[in-house]
Amino acid sequence: MALNFILTGSSVVKALLADGTFTPRAVTRNPNSEKALKPKELGAKVVQADLWDVPSLKNAVDGAEGVFGVTDHYDPKNSAQGHTSEIMLGKNLVDAAVESDVKFFVWR
Repeated sequence: MALNFILTGSSVVKALLADGTFTPRAVTRNPNSEKALKPKELGAKVVQADLWDVPSLKNAVDGAEGVFGVTDHYDPKNSAQGHTSEIMLGKNLVDAAVESDVKFFVWR
């Protein structure tokens, strides 16, 4: 299961790893960041993608059975456009999931 989440929270990753059915894929703009180390340490695969870049998202979710999607409404890129940009980021993730034939999509 591919997992897109804000890297300050890892409860979904922990739950999926504890269950053992899926190997979560944590998606982040910077897989080498300090925040990305936590999911790696827990056993998740960390991959690079940007919610503004649909091809990178498609690559990140390719082969995934499901996506748990979260956008960062505190992202400085979003603040100038408000909720409009957050809606676009969500749409980008949905579009990538649809193009990659993802079966399950959870939005938070």
